[in-house]
Parts: sequence; structure tokens; C-alpha cells
Amino acid sequence: MNRLSVPVGFETGHGDFYGLELGPMTYRKNVIGAQMGADNVAGSLSGLQIGLKNEGNVRHGVQAGFYNNDVQLTRSRKPPVSDCVQLGVYNASRRNNLRGAQIGVLNYSEEKIAGLQAGGLNIVGDQYTETGELRKHIQSSSGVQAGIMNVSQEYKGLQIGPVNIAVDRFDGVQIGLLCKAPCEGTYFQLGLVTCRTDEKGNVVGWSPLMGWKRGE
Repeated sequence: MNRLSVPVGFETGHGDFYGLELGPMTYRKNVIGAQMGADNVAGSLSGLQIGLKNEGNVRHGVQAGFYNNDVQLTRSRKPPVSDCVQLGVYNASRRNNLRGAQIGVLNYSEEKIAGLQAGGLNIVGDQYTETGELRKHIQSSSGVQAGIMNVSQEYKGLQIGPVNIAVDRFDGVQIGLLCKAPCEGTYFQLGLVTCRTDEKGNVVGWSPLMGWKRGE
């Protein structure tokens, strides 16, 4: 048991904690319930984390705080699906396929996301691994990005905000002041400046107010 916390519940012999844990720092292997503290960590979470810093592999649940990190603490070959809603200043999802929503100032999803990103800067998909190596394959994400700046790798859905940037492939709609999309995909762009790029990111075509691309 964490000596800096007060548990209200019970723990099984397998390390599963059922109930509510309160304290400056809460740490559990598996939580089915809630953690409330300044620094909350769970190996896996089905429930709620509320605090300044929340971290854990969220199976089904909500993280609400200044910094929320939905992360698989022990890496597996295939990222698991995480049904998660994050509400905070900086929301991150690493090593997991997030299904749900990120609402905050900065929202970042390393792997695949299906759902909503709403905030100042929204980023989905990372071209590089944690060791700095170029990824061989980037999974396609889908949903809505709504923010001041939206950046995606392979994406299907809507990007809406002043600056919208899609890389690798985009299928959907971009609405904003600057809309930039790759040569691969089927999409419609509505903005002050719309442009299309090649596989190296070089602009190969642009138009004011409106742009589109039909996939081959």
C-alpha cells in the first residue's frame, strides 16, 4: 500500500484495487475506481483520475488534471485500445490506440486515435519512435481536430481551425485560414490559402479560398 495515500476500498491478491484512493501521491498496479491526489499513477485504470499529474494505462475511464498521460507502462508489440477521455492543459496518449477525446491546451496522440481533439494545438501520429527511428507504418486515425493548429499523419475526418496540416494521407475536410494536405487521399479544403504537397512535403499546388483532391 502507498503510505502517502488513504485507501477506501479493498485490494485483491492479484493487485487489483477496488475503491477510492486519496492522498498527495497515489500509486496502484491496477485500479477499478478512482484516484484523487497531486500525483496519480496506475498500471491500468478503469475509472477516474483527478489530480495535477495523472498517468496510467486507461482501459476505460477519465483523466482530469494539469497533465494527463494515457500510457502503457510496459510496452507490448501491439498497442492496446484505450477508451479514455482526457481533460487538462496537456493531454498525451503514448503506446496506446486512443478511442475517446482529448480536450485541453495541448493534445498529443502518439499512435492511432478515433475521436475528438479540441484545444490550442492538436497533434496525432508520430513519424518517429521513442528511440528516434523512422516508423515503418503509421496507423490511420479518424475523427475531429478542432483547434488553433491541427497536425495529423494519416487521418480521416475533419480539421477545423486557423492552421490545418495533414501529412502522408488525408481523407476528409479542412476548414481554416491555411489548409495543407498531401497528394494522397480524397479531400475538400475551404480556407484563405489551400495547398497540396508531394510525398516530400513540397508544395505542388495551391489556390485561394477552395481546394480539393480526388484519390486515384
